[in-house]
Amino acid sequence: MLDFNMEYYRAFYYVAQLKSISKAAQALYISQPAVSQAIQKLEQYFDTKLFSRKSRSTELTPAGRLLFTHVQNAFTAFLHGEKELIQAKEHSIGTLSVSATETPLHSVILPALEIFRKRYPAAKIRLYSGGSTASSLERLHTGETELAMGVTPFSCPDEYTCFQGTAIPVVAVAGKDYQVSENDPLTALELSRYPIICPGKDSSAFEQISRWFMEQGTIFEPAYSVQTTSAIEKLTENNYGIGILPEPLIRRRLNQGKLKKITLKTPFPERNIIAMHKNQLFMHPLCEAFLNILFEHHYLVR
Repeated sequence: MLDFNMEYYRAFYYVAQLKSISKAAQALYISQPAVSQAIQKLEQYFDTKLFSRKSRSTELTPAGRLLFTHVQNAFTAFLHGEKELIQAKEHSIGTLSVSATETPLHSVILPALEIFRKRYPAAKIRLYSGGSTASSLERLHTGETELAMGVTPFSCPDEYTCFQGTAIPVVAVAGKDYQVSENDPLTALELSRYPIICPGKDSSAFEQISRWFMEQGTIFEPAYSVQTTSAIEKLTENNYGIGILPEPLIRRRLNQGKLKKITLKTPFPERNIIAMHKNQLFMHPLCEAFLNILFEHHYLVR
């Protein structure tokens, strides 16, 4: 089998396009004998003539036209890839693809995207949000996204590079009319006597909250276990019970007076934003640029 040599096919492609060995040599900045030798190598391997030489041009034979169909497709893809890579390096085109849970989405990604969009207005953004840190990582694993963001506790797999970032306070909140004092600190036992609204049981947030109660000798049995923080917020605001949520997600509601923060004798442990990408030789420049914004504004730590 002929060893694959891109230069043979490059010479074939240019001769076929320009219909001239001399013009192909000029375009490739090589000698005419080098072009002729490349064509001869291919003709020897395929044991057929690829070109017929006429007085003023070099024309493809039927066999040559068959080969050119495939070579043309390949070179079109190569040239397109080359152009896209150069433009991507200049951040002029491309798509930033990120998957994230709700906490990093609202706390980190949306503020960072405002900066990113101003710097790279031509870039497209593909954002997958919601679900657990595990589901965010799954999109990264399958190649749907190049960057995934979630929250601790999380063990980073060996095949990924992980960066830890912003600490997120977790708080207990209630609707403004809910019958619970804002100023009298509650113990874990006292808190457990109220209907608790918290994340789903398959989430790391639920595990962390359960551990907090357990460490204080209290059994954790939430009244409502829901999948999204927006649902927790809505149920809490409508006085179904006390919600447990990352503080940045409900800061606006707290400032508006629609929710009130409950003081705890022992605060919930903070959670940390975490960003993940695959260990690989090439990272799309737009993804690298977005990561740099996260580092610049101290959302992540190198």
